[in-house]
Amino acid sequence: MYLEDFEIESVGSYWDKADLPENLVRTAKHTEAVAELTKAFMRKEPAKPVLIAGDTGVGKSTLLHLVAEKLHLARWKTVTLAASDLKAGQRYVGDIA
Repeated sequence: MYLEDFEIESVGSYWDKADLPENLVRTAKHTEAVAELTKAFMRKEPAKPVLIAGDTGVGKSTLLHLVAEKLHLARWKTVTLAASDLKAGQRYVGDIA
């Protein structure tokens, strides 16, 4: 089952440039991390899961918004899901219902 076959609205939503907060602060560290993550996601090999963790206010959400923006520009469909929408052992959205 691919995302095209699955109603994404039942578990999340497609990310859109309009979702990018207007007041995002872009730092040099963000730019470096965005470049690395975008490069990793765009490899021909299957992508591996990435865990973004850190204390409140360190820029996790900002980093993910900026990576989504780069992928969106490359015509990727990026999906936003809450952690509660994922289940252990799930390989793709809709795998375990």
